[in-house]
Amino acid sequence: LLQWLRSDVEWRYSPIADGLLRLPLGVGDNLQLPPNAVPCVPLWGSARNEEAVLVAFLGKEYRDVADRVAGRWKVCLDTTKVRGGPFTVDISSGGNRILLRNVMVGHLPSHCLNDARETGGGGGPGGPKKK
Repeated sequence: LLQWLRSDVEWRYSPIADGLLRLPLGVGDNLQLPPNAVPCVPLWGSARNEEAVLVAFLGKEYRDVADRVAGRWKVCLDTTKVRGGPFTVDISSGGNRILLRNVMVGHLPSHCLNDARETGGGGGPGGPKKK
């Protein structure tokens, strides 16, 4: 996600698009967001040039205007003090809408966890004992 803050990241878009409102590849339903991201979790895409973009997440609204050259927009989602889900992210611009469903904050499925107790490494509970 930190890569999203870089301005030189290549803009590739996913098939999740309605009209000219688009999101980058890999951004869609079942999105996993980090909790307590500092300063925020960036979300970006493209829309018609100079068109207003509204993103609604957890009762807050984030706004941007697509730039006049390539139609790029970016907002920063606040995930402080938020964990769990599933949540939705509602993105709209010029009558077009994308709804991201099953968005989780700070939650990874159990098969993604690398728990020291299960692996026996890391020196945590169940890890190697000091002599």
